[in-house]
Amino acid sequence: MHRCAWLIKAKSVDPSSILVLCFNHQAMLELRKRIKELAGHSADFVTAMTYHGFAMRLAGRSFMEKPYRSGEDGLNFDTIIDEAIDILTGDKEIAGIDPSEARESHLAGFRYILVDEYQDIDERQYRFISALTGRLEQDSETRISIMAVGDDDQSIQCH
Repeated sequence: MHRCAWLIKAKSVDPSSILVLCFNHQAMLELRKRIKELAGHSADFVTAMTYHGFAMRLAGRSFMEKPYRSGEDGLNFDTIIDEAIDILTGDKEIAGIDPSEARESHLAGFRYILVDEYQDIDERQYRFISALTGRLEQDSETRISIMAVGDDDQSIQCH
């Protein structure tokens, strides 16, 4: 959170260009609170979401869709992340958007991604973050900087 506040206060980075991703809703609320304590009201413009919430946003999905409203099973969060990855990499077409421009279209404005608890991400979340940041992009101008926040006390130690 200090890095996020530092970008806003010391580097005058537009807070709306920062995306914070975390594992669950409670962590998201806590992160928003901490960033606001450090950066003030500018933090209101930082986007903080869970991995799955942001993937749903990219895929244009909602809990208001019929299968979810009626209580039927059908919301597979792994599938949502896979769908978001396919959209970002241009492997899934979205009406009105050229697949080669999908990533830039969906992420326009974001320049920094802060990933909370990075040591806990799995392979699917790693692919999602890679697609978000444009790790494989040839043009360095379209890449997004990543800030990985981890906890040394939770990492696996090899001796």
